[in-house]
Amino acid sequence: MVDKHVVRGSYDDLAETYAAERAAGEREAERAALATVLESLPAGGRVLDVGCGQGTPVLSAVVDGDWGDGGDEDGDRDRDGDGDRNGDENGDRNAARECQYDTIGVDISRTQLEFAADTVPAASLAQGDMTRLPISADCVDAGIVLHSIVHLPLAEHQTCLDELARVLRPGGRVLVSEGISEWQGSNPDWLDSGSEMQWHMAGADATREQLRNAGFTIVDEWGATERFADQDERWQYLVAELDT
Repeated sequence: MVDKHVVRGSYDDLAETYAAERAAGEREAERAALATVLESLPAGGRVLDVGCGQGTPVLSAVVDGDWGDGGDEDGDRDRDGDGDRNGDENGDRNAARECQYDTIGVDISRTQLEFAADTVPAASLAQGDMTRLPISADCVDAGIVLHSIVHLPLAEHQTCLDELARVLRPGGRVLVSEGISEWQGSNPDWLDSGSEMQWHMAGADATREQLRNAGFTIVDEWGATERFADQDERWQYLVAELDT
């Protein structure tokens, strides 16, 4: 079972190591996932990153406008079907998107938040538990839960999604990444840091049910394989809209 005190202490202890691994990893799938949510938001919308870590990849991508154009299910989702991701236009699009949204990051680790303050000074940051978000109700247009809900005990996954429903405005969208199937485990020396990390993945089927229980309608989902710390990780991305 996941012990959140262990997770918090480990993310405090290995903050620098984790930041380096995140910076070195491939981010195409994550930017494509962000695009599915952000492309429908009006300018000035508020984006909440739940489990924001050191500010990458979500907060930095949102603030810089560098959240991609979509692609296929491996992080290269070609939405217009012409086989052209229009890469030459990305710079202009990023400039137009820059600082388009109000951003908030929440994380349980104070050290991770200190890194985030340096990485994304434009973002508002708060320390808190994702099952008790320090955010007012009905004040957020999009919630991003990228590879973070898996650090909760399984019994608290539903509570996290209920909290997202509380803080989202009606019609707001959430992006959640989950494991394909249920799995729990730990690594006593994660990232060769000497710190233990723990996970409990609910799996895609359970997460679909939890989203519906929280009042969401799933509008998109896909699988993606990503490379992190020299390992391939398989994730299911789910985009859901809060019922009005």
